Amino acid sequence: MKSFRHQPALHPLALASLLALSPALSQAQNTAKPAEPQQLETVVVTGIRAALEASISAKRNALTNVEVITAEDVGKMPDKNIADSLSRLPGLNVQFGGALAMDEAERIAIRGSSPNLNLVTLNGHALSSGDWHVGDQGGSGRSVGFGLMPSHLIGKVVVYKTGQADITEGGIAGTVDIQFRKPLDFKQSLTALASLGAVHATLPNKTTPQFSALAAWNNADRSFGVLAQVFREKRELRRDGMETFSFNNVSATSAAARENPALAGKRLPGSLNSALFEGVRDRKGGAIGIQFKPSKSSEINLSAFRSVLDADNYNSSAFALPGGLVNQGGNNGYLIRDAVIEGDVITKATLVRNPLTAANFNIIGLQFDHNQRQGAESLSSFVDLDGRWDLNDSLTLKARVGSTKGSGKTNSQPSLTFGLMNPARFDYTINSTRPTDYRFTNADGTRTDLSKTSNYVQMSNTGASVESTDEERYVHLDGEWRAKLGPIHTLKFGARTAKHERNYDVLGARWNAQDGADGKPVSPSPFISVTGGTLVTNIVGGNIPVPATAYPANYASGIQADFPRALFRFDPAQLTAFAQQYVNWDPVRNKIYTSGYTVDEVNNALYLMGEFEAGQLTGNVGLRLAQTEVDSLSYQALPAGTGVGQCTALAACSVPGAIVGSAFASYLPQRVKTDHTTALPSLNLRFNAGGGHILRAALSRTLGRANYNELAGAVSLNNTLLTGTSGNPNLKPITATNADASWAWYFKPRAYVMAAVFAQEMKDYVKAGTSQVEFFNTSTQTNTLYTVSSRRGVRAQVMGAEFAIDMPLGGGFGFGLNGTYVDSEDEDGVPLLGTSKFTSNTTLWFENDLISARLAWNQRTDYAIGFVGNGTNTPNNGMHNYKGSGTLSASVTWKINNMLSLTLDGNNLNDPVRHTYFMTENAPGYWHQSGRQYFLNLRAKL
Repeated sequence: MKSFRHQPALHPLALASLLALSPALSQAQNTAKPAEPQQLETVVVTGIRAALEASISAKRNALTNVEVITAEDVGKMPDKNIADSLSRLPGLNVQFGGALAMDEAERIAIRGSSPNLNLVTLNGHALSSGDWHVGDQGGSGRSVGFGLMPSHLIGKVVVYKTGQADITEGGIAGTVDIQFRKPLDFKQSLTALASLGAVHATLPNKTTPQFSALAAWNNADRSFGVLAQVFREKRELRRDGMETFSFNNVSATSAAARENPALAGKRLPGSLNSALFEGVRDRKGGAIGIQFKPSKSSEINLSAFRSVLDADNYNSSAFALPGGLVNQGGNNGYLIRDAVIEGDVITKATLVRNPLTAANFNIIGLQFDHNQRQGAESLSSFVDLDGRWDLNDSLTLKARVGSTKGSGKTNSQPSLTFGLMNPARFDYTINSTRPTDYRFTNADGTRTDLSKTSNYVQMSNTGASVESTDEERYVHLDGEWRAKLGPIHTLKFGARTAKHERNYDVLGARWNAQDGADGKPVSPSPFISVTGGTLVTNIVGGNIPVPATAYPANYASGIQADFPRALFRFDPAQLTAFAQQYVNWDPVRNKIYTSGYTVDEVNNALYLMGEFEAGQLTGNVGLRLAQTEVDSLSYQALPAGTGVGQCTALAACSVPGAIVGSAFASYLPQRVKTDHTTALPSLNLRFNAGGGHILRAALSRTLGRANYNELAGAVSLNNTLLTGTSGNPNLKPITATNADASWAWYFKPRAYVMAAVFAQEMKDYVKAGTSQVEFFNTSTQTNTLYTVSSRRGVRAQVMGAEFAIDMPLGGGFGFGLNGTYVDSEDEDGVPLLGTSKFTSNTTLWFENDLISARLAWNQRTDYAIGFVGNGTNTPNNGMHNYKGSGTLSASVTWKINNMLSLTLDGNNLNDPVRHTYFMTENAPGYWHQSGRQYFLNLRAKL
């Protein structure tokens, strides 16, 4: 195991850079002319070359280490997805959410830090967003999903890679600030733009419309302006997959291990799934900006934004359950024949029903789910008011107040679930370079026909209704004093307070047959219990809809393996009609409190920062004090019964504070409050060495915060052993001491070369583990300390290097190339989530008066997306990893005339099949293919 190396807070290269630059600062004269404050203002540019020049100029002039993307024209960013544009910058990666490898990346990681440890702001203020996929709606990370952010709304994106005191805390490795245009940015009194087009997705083979429009007006003296934007973008999705959800260890007490002890403890697939996802992403909304400059010394801006993504989807999953077939007690477990063992993984085996198994023992060998996610939706919105007032030539005051709201919900999940019971035989062969081969076989040696509902029993499984909301209200007060205090020419100071609330609610599905006419649960259960689930054949009888369709003929055509493909599907209306007859999602009786939580957070901050200039040396030094108050509310399901600390669902409960009214259980709220204050010093240096050479060095302390579902989560406690499971509300903010040093040579207006090194040393990085949390003990009626399986904070470190070059080649051609190396590990010697050792980007472009074109390739190596067990390098523990992959995209624009242009964009042109693996590559996880996407848009402007 790689040992954890404790690195000093000051990286040696950064220290050397600071020592080399220090004489310039010590020789500074009080008469040195102060530099004007440098602002990264939006500049209206057109074309690839103009956008590149504007971005390089902003990067060169910035006091800190930043990356900048500038729109090529009004409403035209380099990519259809802003996350893809960001991923082409050195040190940045795209990541997928819980939905995994759909056709659009949604999150950004900076320098090896997980997306939830980076901050995304919009025009400098907080932005809440929601998630459309049910897997992300429950994840409750802090990262902002870019799926709600149309790229054509954006004028510029600035990525701050080092901390500084006047930037809102929350980004460990950096902050991404998305900047909308303002009305007075436009030179003409009236500007109008409209874009009409369509997108064709190859896998669903469907074409859908897209539309956007912008209008901006300002008065004659440019003291007042209004900007409005609207958009409607619809896209069809399809993802074909072969998935392994997990690996199980063969139990030493199973019949298979008793017969062959060499199998004990070895890993075999817990599930093998033929998955088909189809859905729609219908994004619509708009933004408005009002700008008023009553005088040269004052300005008021009002802006608002709202984006809603409707994303109804239908997912079919036919997953074999080999782990469950084997790991049964007594003689009930299946036997393993012809096993091939590689390392700790059984990579090939035949599973057969044990002849000693009792005839009345029934077990599910394959579960086939059909889930329609009705009302799947995400929302992002904000209203923001900010103002500036120059009191005199030396003092400027600024204020900002606003609120932002995001949400993600799935109103219901009408479902039909089937089970293949007591299969005679199951074979599988794991392939590390392609998906697993597997099949079911009947006793007579023929393959089991999985295309007929008559070969299945019907199960009770039905998906829940979920909703996650995220809201923040904030106030910023800032000041700028242009003083002459030796080399310090400007002092910036300010305060910020924000009230943040994250709430997650779950409504379980209940079959109408589970409750009697009096509203109370029926006892005994109306379901038929078998190993692996419960059956509803006695409730439904023969009233099963006839499948209206089947998996497409080209299903998984790019996923080369022998696994079940001839499978049935329903029309979504059939699932809805069935659910309306048999199932309900009552908003009161069906609430499952233990699946939900509320986290209230108050963030307060004060800062003071000085900007200085001493000859060719400029920079800033400052301190930010950040306070984090957290109120975490989770719920404990009380055991059913009449004893001490027990309650019967829907009946009066003697436990103080218990919540009654749910048919699933009675619940006890468990609330924990914490308060943390952190000092965040920062120093950023910029030295102009002449000839276009810029040296930078930075030291800073930055802060991130744990995910909401890591702070709060379902509480299950053992009052005798004082153990249990829960979130960890005592998690501290994650802090990092950062060092950064870089050299850049800006040798032409549109050309530069850069190299940088960086290091981070983190405290309280969050990973799986055990912690001690105080909860109310229902047996003793006192607060008691429990040891719970949840999350823990550990030390971690990141070290890396970056390089980049952008330059024209002549004749209208140019290229960009960058690469990033990152080495990360936590104190257990395990790489951090989201970290690829190598990332590279190559971009080729061409532009003349009529045509502009870009071809871009992005490549990254393996990276972790989750923990297996406790995430340590010990037996049966480790990481769930994505295998490295690359993507190809292209864009071509024809400038028809000064008013009209036609653009064709292509994403995922190499039609990648992305896949994951659990700890080792001979334990593959998900294999997904989403196809290519082509966007054709006609743009008109005046």
